[in-house]
Amino acid sequence: MKSTPENIVKSHVKQYLEMQGFYVMYHMACMGSMLGMADKTAIKNGKTIYIECKAPITGVQSENQKEFQKHIEEHGGTYLLIDDIDKLMDWCEQNGLAEQRRIL
Repeated sequence: MKSTPENIVKSHVKQYLEMQGFYVMYHMACMGSMLGMADKTAIKNGKTIYIECKAPITGVQSENQKEFQKHIEEHGGTYLLIDDIDKLMDWCEQNGLAEQRRIL
């Protein structure tokens, strides 16, 4: 995987969530896949979160990603737009899903 700012965020997200005991699934955009699907789905203690990773500062959601987020949230799901691992760490701590805060 090419080391772009977005890929670095994706890697940190996966590492952090796995350290916290989440089961993490990565979704690849390819022919036949759902348009706008989040980059990752993570599950822990019966809580499922959809995570879209973006490069800090320059990363923006596509219209399809915004539509996917809207559907998830309309159905009571959790969708996180993450461009900084600290945002994810804070969210996990606030929602009781962090075992411990570790710096990557």
